[in-house]
Amino acid sequence: MAKKYVIETTATGRKQWAALKRSHSHHHHLTGHHEYYRVTQEEWNAMVERERELQKSNKGLENENDTLKAALLTSQADIHRLNNHVVPRLQDQVASLFAENQSLRRSIDNVGDRNYKHHREVDRLNLKIEKLETENKLTRDENEDLRVRIKALSKQLDQGFNRRINELIQELDHWKEHFRHIKERYDYLKQQHEKLLDALEARTRKMEAYEDILKRRGII
Repeated sequence: MAKKYVIETTATGRKQWAALKRSHSHHHHLTGHHEYYRVTQEEWNAMVERERELQKSNKGLENENDTLKAALLTSQADIHRLNNHVVPRLQDQVASLFAENQSLRRSIDNVGDRNYKHHREVDRLNLKIEKLETENKLTRDENEDLRVRIKALSKQLDQGFNRRINELIQELDHWKEHFRHIKERYDYLKQQHEKLLDALEARTRKMEAYEDILKRRGII
């Protein structure tokens, strides 16, 4: 036989689950101070398992959200560093080298006997400028890639939240309906229990009256 559980109301009004134990006493007076609703072991286990699955799913969603938020913060920090430190520094270096190159070009035009030396210096500076321009382009490309990644992560995060919220709303509606049926069943059983108590009380009073009559007549 499946084990039974009850919803028990304590003296302080708190609800709690307790295993149902059958009473074998034959007292005529019933002093029930608790409200009971019986469910089977299988129903109880299903409810516990469902709660565990929901907690596990919520924990996974929280971990996923934390990962996405961490990635978003890292990307934002990278963009901030590039925009505020790396790119301005490279631009300043390019501008400085360009000005230096222009100055050297003017010096070459004015000093013919140092033409060869100046050409070598110009070539060296041109190579350095080309290298910095290449690095600058790579930085801009990386910056754009980070912007795209942040946009994609933000969209993914929003979609994940919306989808999970809809799922949880559906879950909530399902369990609301389920517990509504349980409440109706509980109210019905409570009503039947109260009727049974009233009948037993009336029967006890009747038996006590018969007992008094028999005592007065000396039968017992």
